[in-house]
Formats: sequence, C-alpha cells, structure tokens
Amino acid sequence: MVEKGIRNLTTILWFVMPDARAKGSYKRQARFIESLAKYHIGKNVWDNTIIVTKGDRIENGPRDAANEIREHNDNLLSNTGEFNILLYESLLPTNVYVQMELTSERLNTFGVFKESEPERILAKYESLIEGHLENPVCLNLRKVKCSKCSEETDPRLASLKCHTEIELIHPATEDVHRGNVIKIHPSSNYRKHSDYYVEATTRQEFDDSPQAWTVRAFSFGGVNPTRSVFVPGYWKCCGNNDANSSGCKQVYHCCERDYQSSGCQKIFDECKHNYGGTPCLTICKDCKERSDTVGCKEKCKDCNNDNPHNTKGCTHISHNFPN
Repeated sequence: MVEKGIRNLTTILWFVMPDARAKGSYKRQARFIESLAKYHIGKNVWDNTIIVTKGDRIENGPRDAANEIREHNDNLLSNTGEFNILLYESLLPTNVYVQMELTSERLNTFGVFKESEPERILAKYESLIEGHLENPVCLNLRKVKCSKCSEETDPRLASLKCHTEIELIHPATEDVHRGNVIKIHPSSNYRKHSDYYVEATTRQEFDDSPQAWTVRAFSFGGVNPTRSVFVPGYWKCCGNNDANSSGCKQVYHCCERDYQSSGCQKIFDECKHNYGGTPCLTICKDCKERSDTVGCKEKCKDCNNDNPHNTKGCTHISHNFPN
C-alpha cells in the first residue's frame, strides 16, 4: 500500500473460517482492521467492513472479537456487512441443498452460491458495499523505519517478524601489546676502561751521578754504572696511572655499548613488555578498543546477525517504530 500510494480504503473484506478455537486469531485480525482507521479521527472502520464467512450460517466469533477489543461497544458493528457463502459445487450429493434441487435465487437466501454464476456473488457484494465509496477509510499512511530491523513501512502494515534484543559486541579480537616499539637499555651505565692496565715496573737508566762518573774514570770506561728507575703502572686506553680510577668512558651494563648509544632491547612504551613476548592485551580488530569494553557493532541476540538494522527480522516480536 505504501509503495503504491494507496490513500483510502473503500471496503475491507474480512474472510473467516468458522472455528471455535480461532478466538485468538479473530482478535488479532480485528485489531489490524481497527488500526486501519487509526489516523482517521472519528471514523468507524467497521462501517466499511464485510465479514465473509465460509459456510451457510453466520458465526458470532468475529463480531465478538471486534466488540471485545473496543470494550463491548454494542453499536460498533451495527453497519458491518455479513456475507456467508458456501459454493454449491463443493457440496456432496447427499447434502440437503443438492437433494432439494432449489433454484439459484432460493439457494442464495441460504448463503449457497454457484461458482458458475459469479454475477450473483458480485451482486451480493455490491449490495453490501453501498455507501462505502462515498465514505472511505482514510489510511493516512506514513513510512517509518524500525530501529531493530530493515522494516520500513507504515507500522500497521509491518511484517510479524523483527529482531530480538540488540546487543553490542566486538566482532573480532586480537592479542597485542600496548604502545609503540622503542629501543632501550634495560640497565644503567657506568664508567670503565676500554683497555688493560699496564702494571708498574723498573728500568735501568744511565747513571749521571758524580759517583758513577768516578767509577767510569777509574775503569777507563770499562764499567758503565746504571741506576734503577721506577716506572708507574697505567691504563693503556687513557694513560691514567691510577689503577683504581673509575674509567675513561661510560658504557651500559646490559650490552657494554657506549653511553647514549641506541638501545639494545626492544620494548613497548606503554606496557613495557619485550617485543616478541606474549601479548598482554586483547583488543577489537575494528575499533582497537579493549575487548572488555562496550562493543562497537550491533548484533541480534537470537539470530546473531551482525547487521540487524539492514536485515529482515528473525522472530515473531514487535517492531520498534518511532512514534
């Protein structure tokens, strides 16, 4: 109706089957018929309704259902048409209407019509819809979308199925570390010597003392006196004589690399865990938030569809249309 732009309804045909157990379905159908005039203020939709019953006698079930939903308004269905119809061709040879060999006109008074005489059925309808064309039911259709499924129509014409409760989930997760990869030195720095320490020693040097010259004179140079000279120890890398000095350069304990050199170990700057180690956090692949936070995608709890707003409903449940 919405797509075809139908604005008014002239006549509503309510087809029913006589069944004592159909009270519930009668009430559902009556509510739907009642809803057709929801936006037509002051209009009694039952004035434009014909109850078509399959059979040769009128059943009160549909009327009772309609009166019940309107809190037993006795005048509600006073102008409602009633058409009970039974096709003659469907009757058994033993049926009383067949055996009596009644005329078509007489059969029609009992609600029995021949399939071969459609003009008589049409004439009955025409007599019941008198005045309907001049006083139609204004539908005032409006097209709105359900917030839980793809249904987009007038709420009165919506399908019976919608999605159940919508929940927020993270569709896919991954294990990661927090932060960016950086290089660090895990240990502090200290001072050291880059080469070994040369131990202290002595060496013989030319003795230029007066005594030594006297010896040389008396020996006519045959004896050349020397003297022992102390040579202090020193660090070969820097020449520092102090064996206990703290060192001539700064390096890191962890790798012995020079101070302020690039780090020797990769870690993540937020969680401080080693690069390549076991991940410490589970996050959503889509939104990158923690997996234990409110989800970023909606899903139907019943059918697990992760795009419920754009798919048809899965369960017999009410829609959620805006007012």
